[in-house]
Amino acid sequence: MQDKTIHVALASDTNYFEGLLTTVWSIVRNCSRPANLHFHILDGGLPDVKWRQLDDRITPYGARLSRLSANQESAFAGFAAYHGSGKMTYARLLLPDLLPEVNQIIYTDVDILWLTDIAELWDSLDSDAVVHIVPSLGASPSSEQEWYQHHGYDFKNDLPFCAGMMVMNLAKFRAEKIHQKILKTIIDNGGKLPAADQTAINAHMFGRPDKIHLPRRWHRGSGGYPDLEREGCVIHFCADTPWKSVGHTHHMITDQHILWHRYHREASGCTLWQSLRLGNSPFAIIFGRLLYKIATRSRLVKGLLHLVMILRGLRDNIPCLDYYLAKFELPDGPFNTK
Repeated sequence: MQDKTIHVALASDTNYFEGLLTTVWSIVRNCSRPANLHFHILDGGLPDVKWRQLDDRITPYGARLSRLSANQESAFAGFAAYHGSGKMTYARLLLPDLLPEVNQIIYTDVDILWLTDIAELWDSLDSDAVVHIVPSLGASPSSEQEWYQHHGYDFKNDLPFCAGMMVMNLAKFRAEKIHQKILKTIIDNGGKLPAADQTAINAHMFGRPDKIHLPRRWHRGSGGYPDLEREGCVIHFCADTPWKSVGHTHHMITDQHILWHRYHREASGCTLWQSLRLGNSPFAIIFGRLLYKIATRSRLVKGLLHLVMILRGLRDNIPCLDYYLAKFELPDGPFNTK
């Protein structure tokens, strides 16, 4: 029988607190049983005042909060920082040992919006599965494929997945020492892999029959989805982090960003403008929003943006640009923040 307590893990340091606050709030806000939620926060150095802010926001709904110390400098000495933003990505590998009484947990990155009921996912879990994941739409980047091939991992008949949202069977991880094997793989490679620990996690999950694939709505990259299910979905912003900077290559403020900032506004008590100002100048906000509005309606502007990409030597980013240009309609339902 599935534990009634919905165990959720997130990892954050000070740089990612705004994301942590917003992700946690989106989970609580859309959960049918918020009093069953137990958040386990891998703390990479959050000030007490930030911790109290998070606690004050969710405890009125009955949700619980636990603080797990994760000193990223000592625990992951020699590991490469991911995208230059610290080493908290590796902290999820500490969960099996930090939570010896927890058998299964939903891990989510802090640049994710949960626009659906996490209790629905929890109730559907198979306790025998080592992980529940959403497979990627296509093959992993060439750098990862080369790494897998070089190290003898069979990835040809299996789809990789983004580890930003996955359900981990901590009991199996402990019994088979999977997390220790993953950490050893990282150490053996000098602390540097194409996609940090995600590459190693995928390598150790390839071909396992006890890996369950979830429907795509449980983990979608930010972008337009005309087939968005009315019951909502989980949106991952990945490298397009709303509170730090919008669009490193295309400088647009998409409808997805506005949606994130609306949730952040609710979570933090600030205004929408103050939220947008977290990672943008006033000019960037106005220009970025206008650019997006025009680009989604004009083939000419889209073509010019492609040309700019090519001239800047960013040809590989054009598919990502097309992804973000797709129109995102705010769905009807209890999570609509209009």
